[in-house]
Amino acid sequence: MPCSQCRDPSRILPPVRLPENDRRDFFLFVDEFQNFATDSFAVALSELRKYRCGLTLANQYLDQIDETTRSAVFGNVASLIAFQ
Repeated sequence: MPCSQCRDPSRILPPVRLPENDRRDFFLFVDEFQNFATDSFAVALSELRKYRCGLTLANQYLDQIDETTRSAVFGNVASLIAFQ
């Protein structure tokens, strides 16, 4: 998927009219997340789970992500992996 589509997560959401049982799992892997972290992404984080979308976000420093987006990420994570 081209990066221009990644900047607006609403473009990857499946149609809402599709019944939940008919939705297929979708996985989005975002490396260097700070380059894609926008207010739209923060809003989408709380909505993506009901569309059966799994996210893997990779980033090196938390300070590279603004506070609103960082709060949205930590408020919606199911697993957190950290390497030192």
